[in-house]
Amino acid sequence: MAVPQGDQGVIWIVLPAYNEAACIGSLLDKIDAAGQGIAGGFRVLVVDDGSADGTADAVRAHGLARRGLAAVTAHPRNMGLGAAMDTGIREFLERSAPGDVMVTMDADDTHEPSFIPSLLDALDQGADVAIASRFQPGGREVGVSFARRAFSRGVRVFMRLVAPVPGVRDYSCGYRAYKRSALEAGRRVFGDALAESRHFSIMAELLIKLAAAGAGFREVPFTLRYDRKQGPSKIRISATLRGYLDLARMARRARAQARTARLR
Repeated sequence: MAVPQGDQGVIWIVLPAYNEAACIGSLLDKIDAAGQGIAGGFRVLVVDDGSADGTADAVRAHGLARRGLAAVTAHPRNMGLGAAMDTGIREFLERSAPGDVMVTMDADDTHEPSFIPSLLDALDQGADVAIASRFQPGGREVGVSFARRAFSRGVRVFMRLVAPVPGVRDYSCGYRAYKRSALEAGRRVFGDALAESRHFSIMAELLIKLAAAGAGFREVPFTLRYDRKQGPSKIRISATLRGYLDLARMARRARAQARTARLR
């Protein structure tokens, strides 16, 4: 059955990846299966952030790439999640057409592609950005350590205190769907500074700036399958904490820039 998509066009699935050769093939298999129900079709763009384990080769060898449905953009070295997201957004805006949608997912197979229809439905209902949330009723976490759960909840409390975004509970999850028009609006206000953070705080930064540019948000419950993750977490705690502390100042600047843009 085709997924209801309203006026949505092609769904571009952007996967920031760093040393995910062991699991990215399995994720691409699941995306391929889920994509058969997407009415407007889909494309996959993997941003290889300087992997040393053959991640890019694994993508190019997959059936999706051989069918022209998956491509790789590679960084010359590891530059961080924020840089990979920035590259993914730029590539999406260059390659896509009005009405297309960007879906971002982690490349470590912890995000189940079967939730994509729920995200697209949230866009059909009027959201500009849809977020797969562990913190909505029905959301769950499987295989997540106590320390990581505490960190995610600490981020949530911090963001609600210093830079709350209406409609958002899960500020750090990278599983989202963005209307092209929302990213274009953010680019008009912030230009090349739409995605400045280089680390995991990029996910909260994008919410802050897109909200300042006028985006509306809706969350859908999902299950984070951290039990599928192979290898250690790539979060650099000290750099990520510094990034979140910078967000309070960034939020004030973002709101001021948006007000200035509206007066032009």
